[in-house]
Amino acid sequence: MGGAEFPADASSVGRFRLPKSRLIRRGSEIVRTRRKGRRVTGHHVEVFLVSSPALHPRVGIVVPKWGHN
Repeated sequence: MGGAEFPADASSVGRFRLPKSRLIRRGSEIVRTRRKGRRVTGHHVEVFLVSSPALHPRVGIVVPKWGHN
């Protein structure tokens, strides 16, 4: 199966972390992305895309509470 490989143990997880400047963390940023962004859905994922005013791409991951969608 292709794609990125996941670390076998927790000690190597740090390699996959992004710096805080690359994350969408504020509620207002998340709301803006949902309102103004383009929505792409899959079977188990929903992605919102919007251009970033920053000089680099940013990412935010929102996980709903268990049993909610």
